[in-house]
Amino acid sequence: METLVATAKEFAMPAYFKIDKEQKLVMSTAAGVFTMADVLEHQEKLLKDSDFDPSFSHLVDLTHITKFDLETEGIHRLAQQSLRTRHPRIAFPLRSKKY
Repeated sequence: METLVATAKEFAMPAYFKIDKEQKLVMSTAAGVFTMADVLEHQEKLLKDSDFDPSFSHLVDLTHITKFDLETEGIHRLAQQSLRTRHPRIAFPLRSKKY
């Protein structure tokens, strides 16, 4: 699997992604403080990418998050949106630390 590397422009946002069409896999990663606005911006960019296919599996690496700034309602909303995109598999690796 390729390592995700962000350019300076991409790193201005705490999340970025790579789409591996051959493996049918979307790999997203986030760092620092992660807010609902960041999540929505990331989703918007992903959905606009011509390589994005909602049938691909999605690996979301959250191990570099220092703080989640998401309320329960926002998390519920994201879960509902994820169900509608019909990703066959979504994985969210986290550190064991509580947020």
